[in-house]
Amino acid sequence: KEDTCTVLAVESSSEGSALKPVWEEGTIRNSYNVPVYHDGHVYGYSSRFLTCIDAASGERKWRSRAPGDGFTILAGEHLIVLTKEGGVHVARATPNEYAELGSVRVFESDLAWSPPSFANGSVYARGLAEIARIDVRPVSAATATARSDGDRVPGTVFAKFLKEVEEASDKKAVV
Repeated sequence: KEDTCTVLAVESSSEGSALKPVWEEGTIRNSYNVPVYHDGHVYGYSSRFLTCIDAASGERKWRSRAPGDGFTILAGEHLIVLTKEGGVHVARATPNEYAELGSVRVFESDLAWSPPSFANGSVYARGLAEIARIDVRPVSAATATARSDGDRVPGTVFAKFLKEVEEASDKKAVV
């Protein structure tokens, strides 16, 4: 049916396999986002609302206008959402509520139209004209290694680049 989501079960018999509908609901619909499954629940967009449903019944647990229309992936126990407006949001994957832990705007004037990805402790986001990598680490690790001069993390490529720019006589040439 139009504007519904359906869960199908595969039933095998001596005559072959057949699909049998388990449930059909309008809880997740009208979206380019591929829903993700975690611990008995499905997280995805229903129109422009991020929605959590019970995978066994299709019952909606919550829906949230925040973080905005976008694309969702699952990394461990967390949902990572790249909004179409260029924000990356991290939230707990919980059926209780939308519980955002943090966010960062990575694209100011670029539209994002694809899900983020996660590998080796970094979130990768792609806009129509730009790509971004956001390194993820526990707050205690990030603050323990940050310096007081602009909160740079020593040893990173970006920190080395900033130092090179600061020391250059022709800063524009280095940039």
